[in-house]
Amino acid sequence: MSLFENGNFDTFHFTLPMFFRFKLEKAKNKKTLGSAMISKLREAASATMPLFPEIENDYLPKKAPVTVFGLQDHAKLYFVGNYPAVVELGHGEVFPHLRIAMENMGLLRTIVVDEPTARAVMRGADLMAPGVNGMDEDFHEGDIVQIVLMGESIPFAICQMQREGADILKNPKGKACKTLHTMKDDLFTLKLE
Repeated sequence: MSLFENGNFDTFHFTLPMFFRFKLEKAKNKKTLGSAMISKLREAASATMPLFPEIENDYLPKKAPVTVFGLQDHAKLYFVGNYPAVVELGHGEVFPHLRIAMENMGLLRTIVVDEPTARAVMRGADLMAPGVNGMDEDFHEGDIVQIVLMGESIPFAICQMQREGADILKNPKGKACKTLHTMKDDLFTLKLE
């Protein structure tokens, strides 16, 4: 029996990541950042991505025009010029646009998945623990990570850990990561006109 055959639709909840069916027109509070705020954003990005200081001048320069848009759940989307650079979540975690992670493959720590799992994540599903084929056990809940296909090195998604890595490896059931951004969402091709 499927979840929908018993007539109880409340037993199944599926929410798409924040950038599926995303329209920039729905964003609010567009403003341009000053250099002091850009410095704070760079510090926040460095806290989430330890290798970010090595590339921050390329992707978040101090003197470039940085535009910020307010999103749902207190998140913010930052553009440098016409292209998205980073997203700040409501709790202050910062993650890069997937294009930046693809160009700098060691920027985020990595989880390896198989092809069926990759297809599900690309469609917007969260990463479930049984689909994890490789990861470090010292990942912590809340960490921002990139997802790669087994045998590849280029990431196709960015996720946030929902459990400790050691727990996922010991008990591979349930949700491992919340999907934030993939190659198939609207953020991937977004640019300002």
